[in-house]
Amino acid sequence: MKKLLLLLFAFPALLLMQSCSKAVSSPAYTQVDVSQIVGSWYLNEASEVSGGTWNTFKTGLEKGIFTFYENGAAVYDDGFNHMEGTWTIVTVSDGYYDQYGVFHADLHESFRVRLFDPNTRNSINLSFDEFSATGGMLTGTSYVGHTVTRYVFYRYIR
Repeated sequence: MKKLLLLLFAFPALLLMQSCSKAVSSPAYTQVDVSQIVGSWYLNEASEVSGGTWNTFKTGLEKGIFTFYENGAAVYDDGFNHMEGTWTIVTVSDGYYDQYGVFHADLHESFRVRLFDPNTRNSINLSFDEFSATGGMLTGTSYVGHTVTRYVFYRYIR
């Protein structure tokens, strides 16, 4: 009888111990590979949606080239403005809309670009709540008011 009681308690304890394991958890989001961002880009399309269909619009940035360097420096040049500044990736945990206009609330990376031309006093401040860089395309979205804005950049090849 004592052996039966011992087995009755030992077997569940053994199962419980085997179900526990140590592991290193990774982020619940996909981190963007910085090498996918470094290089020169041009703005191919800017569009927005507020409950219906995507509508394209002109930003004034379509004629220039953005260059992102590995050290976080950034340059924009359209032949008139030569802006210099920085770009950064920031990990945030809040709500955002993806490039398809679908809402998510989780840990993700946002992309920020700050540029300034001291001669013309013009500046560019882009802050994308969510972005992706795959191959030759960089897409960023932001949400203000009731409107989702999407910028699509293509890699510039000279």
